[in-house]
Amino acid sequence: MKQIILLQLLIFISFPLWSQERPLNTGLTNDEQYALVGLMLSDIIERYGPPRAVTAARGIDLWQDDVVFHYTGVDFYIFRDRVWQVRFNTTHGISIGESKSVVMLKLGNIPSAEQEIVNADSENDDSSLTTSAGRISVNSENNNSSVQDMGDYLLLPISGKTWPLMLRINFNNTGHVNAIFLYNPEF
Repeated sequence: MKQIILLQLLIFISFPLWSQERPLNTGLTNDEQYALVGLMLSDIIERYGPPRAVTAARGIDLWQDDVVFHYTGVDFYIFRDRVWQVRFNTTHGISIGESKSVVMLKLGNIPSAEQEIVNADSENDDSSLTTSAGRISVNSENNNSSVQDMGDYLLLPISGKTWPLMLRINFNNTGHVNAIFLYNPEF
């Protein structure tokens, strides 16, 4: 009898330790993903169980060191007792490995097909972008001007939340997504 109870207890305790099959953020809306930033350490353990792995992320300065809880598809960067940054494998329809042009399209930050392509010898003004195909007139109502292209990464401010959030999409030297972060820029 004791062996059966011990076996059942062992199964019950070890069940949450099995690795997750699908990414943790599967099925979460953007707002639910935004709410992950600011979670308490106890909330993470309570909601998602123990992580697959726990590592340290070293910052430039000692105060920038974080503990990272790794789950399938999501990493939580924790300082003291709160999540200040979340790394996703996929969010906002963007996944690791996608090209920068695809990401820009998904974020709505490139001119639409309806916008006029003007010859390169046309006069220069602030509402156009010069490309190899000529100049593209930028229609501001179709252009998500809040996306900031910093070259090897994009920044998208997220407003209207308890605290400011920033979506950062990093690209490798071939122009493909290698990391996607959601974080509190005031940290």
